[in-house]
Amino acid sequence: MVRITTNTKSILRETGLDTRNNLLYAHMDLDSTECSSPLLVRKNDEKFLLVKDIERGNFNDEELSAKVSYYKTYITFDVNVNKNLPADWLELLKEIAADDQLVEVDDDVYTSAYWKVSDSFEIALSKTGKWQRTYFYEVHLNDVTAAFAAGDSTGQVDAEKIITGLTQKQRILNLLQNIPADSRFTALNDTIKDLNLDLILFSSPLNVQEVTGIPYTYLLANDVLAMYRADGSLYVFSNRPIPYQHLQLKKVYQNMEEAAVSSAPANASKIGIEENHLAYKYCLAFGLQRDKTVAMSSRLRLWRESRAWEEFPFYVVAAQATVNGMENALKIAAEKFSVGEDFTESDVQCWLYEQFRYYKASNGLSTQIVPYFIVLHAGHRARKPNLPSFELLSAKNTKTLKIDCGVMVLDQNGLLRGASDLCRTLNLSSEAQELYKYLDNLMISVTIPAALPGKNGNHVYLEGVRDMIAHDSRWIELGLLPKEGLGGKYERNIGHVMGKQEPASIGFESGSNGALQEGMVACVEYQWPYYPYAIGVEDMFVITSDGPVNITR
Repeated sequence: MVRITTNTKSILRETGLDTRNNLLYAHMDLDSTECSSPLLVRKNDEKFLLVKDIERGNFNDEELSAKVSYYKTYITFDVNVNKNLPADWLELLKEIAADDQLVEVDDDVYTSAYWKVSDSFEIALSKTGKWQRTYFYEVHLNDVTAAFAAGDSTGQVDAEKIITGLTQKQRILNLLQNIPADSRFTALNDTIKDLNLDLILFSSPLNVQEVTGIPYTYLLANDVLAMYRADGSLYVFSNRPIPYQHLQLKKVYQNMEEAAVSSAPANASKIGIEENHLAYKYCLAFGLQRDKTVAMSSRLRLWRESRAWEEFPFYVVAAQATVNGMENALKIAAEKFSVGEDFTESDVQCWLYEQFRYYKASNGLSTQIVPYFIVLHAGHRARKPNLPSFELLSAKNTKTLKIDCGVMVLDQNGLLRGASDLCRTLNLSSEAQELYKYLDNLMISVTIPAALPGKNGNHVYLEGVRDMIAHDSRWIELGLLPKEGLGGKYERNIGHVMGKQEPASIGFESGSNGALQEGMVACVEYQWPYYPYAIGVEDMFVITSDGPVNITR
């Protein structure tokens, strides 16, 4: 029999892979961590780890007690790389299962994975344990908005301190002084009405924070669900007491099933869930049938993204802390290269994080700046996004050194209020410097200005790649592309909107139909992976009716 699990603790115990510390996307997908993490498949005495190609290089396959199979090819211009990987882990699972039609699935697998497997196999469900004691709370909506409002002034003061010297300082200041009112529940009510939902069940720490006012960092370490009903009532379920005073404890139940039966409205016919996060066992606890559930993971991303300007000051702090940290860390690296001193990528990470600390202290900021994710590697070591290694770098063997990273900004009460995603590259060769200057200018003068309210992601993508594709001969000449060039296409997104995380509902990519809205915070980026180069540049901006406003430089 074949058995699958997505439980990160089980994967660590059985294979040796620490998905939370050794992988990139487990850090970045705050609302769907397991969905972007590996899948462990057991067949008889064999173990298989199904991993996204983008994670290749972040761990040593040979050190794991499982065979690693990759899927979903990540872009590289190198022609000697296998680019024909399966698009989805289900293809790999079918190959492993072969003639087996029965698959045993742990009941804590995220719901969309359960659905995907059940569409192709018969399923035997393996129980992983349940809440034996459930604390049931009621939360008043005005207490939630008050919890967020309590940190607003801190973000405002911090942002106004640090915008001196920015190109669009006055426009940023005008936006900071005209922050819209908190619309989280108004927007949520509109979504419920549009989809004719009876309730939404929230499960990811990020979205539970957004609807309850319980800090993300607490939720990351504790199991908590939230239920928002169409009548405007809001309830929270936890397997231990929650230490936040705006929650009112109504009852303690023997288990989750009893709490679920008592709290869900009778005859509920349409229930929204975070299908890419919610453990399937909670679907069972609430008695949710697939035909009565509505997949909400992408819609809830849009719910956060469309409200980004309501927390605009925190995005300004995130962008400025990040770009200052990256540019200063790369400046230190350049100085060490110039005097012939070797160092590792992990040394650069230390300089970067120290710069974050220094930036907060030197500007007297009250908000908390916390590392979110990091991609940091030399082009000769890896073209795919990689975590920093301990390999020695020298000016002799390094042509590019790229940092693509972000921070989370928390208010004084620990609520996650904004995040960043930016990229800078130290280019040591004249060829790389010329390309970097071109990409930077393309981003600033063409692509960011194309991100206007009402335009879709595909529009921004086409504007941003047209000239690059048409004039790739220069980069072939400089040895920055193979002789085939780009082949008339650029097979990667060139940015995305932000909703307190990098994965987004709208990407600037081919075929993306999501419409941009005024007040969305977004990023435009270019990545250029071709041995021995890994070049990237990325800026953040806010979309307004008068055109995008860059908050990076």
